[in-house]
Amino acid sequence: MPDFDFRAYLEFAEDTWKALGGDPCPFQNVEAAHRSIISRAYYASVHAVAGKLTARNISFNDRKGEFHGSVVDKSKRLHAALSQRLSKLRQMRERCDYNSSAIIVTEHAGAAIEDAKYIFRVLDTLRP
Repeated sequence: MPDFDFRAYLEFAEDTWKALGGDPCPFQNVEAAHRSIISRAYYASVHAVAGKLTARNISFNDRKGEFHGSVVDKSKRLHAALSQRLSKLRQMRERCDYNSSAIIVTEHAGAAIEDAKYIFRVLDTLRP
């Protein structure tokens, strides 16, 4: 069985985003959809960046509790703007996952998708 392609998370986020614009909206809880979009966009991105770091023999700490910060930190060695976008996505994902009082709106979900798409575009231009 082949490894999971984390780009599928971004595709899922985009599909969810498109479904939000449907009439009627298929989701009973739109905020949950927004939070899920942001989460999936982040996870797609962080795992893609981790894959590129591995391909370039740039080590990062993959232990539980340290993986995310380590990948974000090491992503600076790949591309500065990519690293900034990944850091922003991580902060938004943490806000979505851990702060129930955070107000998450449509614009946040759309920005997360755009940030993730940017990250994938940059990764596609970098040599292995």
